[in-house]
Amino acid sequence: MARTHELLSQDSWKPIELGAIIRSALPLYEAAQQCASEGPVLMVPAEKARPLAMALHELAVNAAKHGAMSRATGRVHVSWTRSEHTSATIDWVESGGPSVGELRPGAGMKIVRGLVEHEIGGQVTCSGSDDGVTWRLVIPLE
Repeated sequence: MARTHELLSQDSWKPIELGAIIRSALPLYEAAQQCASEGPVLMVPAEKARPLAMALHELAVNAAKHGAMSRATGRVHVSWTRSEHTSATIDWVESGGPSVGELRPGAGMKIVRGLVEHEIGGQVTCSGSDDGVTWRLVIPLE
């Protein structure tokens, strides 16, 4: 969160590049080579950057405590694309972690949904698999 705030204040609260927001949530995990991120340059309005950073931080904490990054073999791959002229799709895919099975809405899921759907005006979907969880966040860019 502090890194995102720093990015915002350095740039006079102008839009921030989406990749910078994503990487600000993952520095320790990228250094440990448990995470990878990729996508085109897309700008996020300043007022949406902070809630998005909070949601991504929540995903990273959940992955470290309960998900793929709780195991040495676990990985997180975050990719993003422009999904429409005015929105971006972020795919957060965990693999090599514990079996998830049926997902139950917990505190983390409620936080991510609240931040993305209510504060940003986006959409959230989440599904579990045998070795991880996949999140899709669709966020408006305008």
